[in-house]
Parts: sequence; C-alpha cells; structure tokens
Amino acid sequence: MKQGATKPEMQTAAETRRGQERQEPSKPLAGTTASGQTILNPEKLHELVAVAAYYRAEQRQFAPGLELDDWLAAEAETLKQLAGRTKYTTS
Repeated sequence: MKQGATKPEMQTAAETRRGQERQEPSKPLAGTTASGQTILNPEKLHELVAVAAYYRAEQRQFAPGLELDDWLAAEAETLKQLAGRTKYTTS
C-alpha cells in the first residue's frame, strides 16, 4: 500500500476482491419495509463510501491531511447517486 494509505478501508481493488472471496456473500444494498419504504444497509453504504474515498485519495497520491475531506465528498457523492435511483432512509 502507498504511503498515507493506512486505514483498513483503503485497499486496492484486487485486495478488495480477494477479501470478498473469503467473506460471506455480500449483503444487499437496500431492503423494503412493510410500508414500502426503502432502507439502506449501513454496512453496504459504508463499503461504497470507503471505496469511493479510497479512489479520491489515490487521485491525489495519498497526500496526508485530506482523509476527512475525501470521506465526506465520497459520502455525499454516493448518497447523491443513490438518491437518483430511489427514495431511501438509513434508519
């Protein structure tokens, strides 16, 4: 891993795929309540944001000090993309 990429969620795509092969089957991104409301799986949402934040950090060559900015931007981008697909809640 490159310098500055010390967080566990910062993995290469190959490392992520290898890790998924050893883990239990992936959980769905969302489910539906009896009232028809879509609920996001928080674990899956965290995974999507972590991957997006990793790629943001990679683009800036893992320069230290901007990890929170990467995470927040990735979170906003992910939620915006999901909102375009469906109405959702996280609780």
